[in-house]
Amino acid sequence: MGATKTMLLEELEREHIQRERDEDAAADAKIIAAIVSPISNWIPADKELPSNPRCVLATDGEAHFIALYQSEWCEDFKIGWSNAHTSEEIDSVITHWMELPEVPE
Repeated sequence: MGATKTMLLEELEREHIQRERDEDAAADAKIIAAIVSPISNWIPADKELPSNPRCVLATDGEAHFIALYQSEWCEDFKIGWSNAHTSEEIDSVITHWMELPEVPE
């Protein structure tokens, strides 16, 4: 009877460990979904550009910028992407952009 009891306890322990692993995996999946879901809001710059002029979040694949896209020449801005904070032209190729979130009230 002692060996049977030991085997049952070991099986219960294995089931408990597996249940904890499954719960951890489910929690990890929720975290990853929360991180990844905003990525789906990125718009490829070769498919669509922001309406003119508007500040957006933009990336060149390595860095991100609060950027202004200007499609028409005007006195203050050149055509293309510029840093919204410094007004300097962004030299790298912007690959994706997304709308900025609303300002909280």
